[in-house]
Amino acid sequence: MNKLKISQVQFQASHVPALNAKIIEKSFNNTLKFKPHLICTPECSNIITNDKSYLILNAPYQNTCPVLKMAKDFAKKNKVNINLGSLLLKIKNKTKLVNRSFFINNYGVIKKTYDKIHMFDVEINNKEKHQESSLFKAGNKIIFYKN
Repeated sequence: MNKLKISQVQFQASHVPALNAKIIEKSFNNTLKFKPHLICTPECSNIITNDKSYLILNAPYQNTCPVLKMAKDFAKKNKVNINLGSLLLKIKNKTKLVNRSFFINNYGVIKKTYDKIHMFDVEINNKEKHQESSLFKAGNKIIFYKN
């Protein structure tokens, strides 16, 4: 019986996408000793901040995201599949960002993407309220990938 080996990378993301790419790459390299078939990262792997204005200005586009580029290159070089839990990205001519997950195969090719459908909109108390839908465009379909 073949076993599927999965490595889940956890890290303290910063507000700088290029720095996050370096941090994640180091974590990816550390997982190689376990010979995983799939490496996964958490949500918001490329940029995270409570400053919404900063996020809107500094979130990258998909084609310029350093975390996505690094992950594609790493997958190809090391022949490993990668699931980026999500990246916060700008969309051309749109005011809202997307919270997009990527499945990258072991050739470094993006096989599937998924935009978060259910936004985290909640009022915890009078002082703490979260409304992702004010900043992110919700996806509209569930995605699966079968190799």
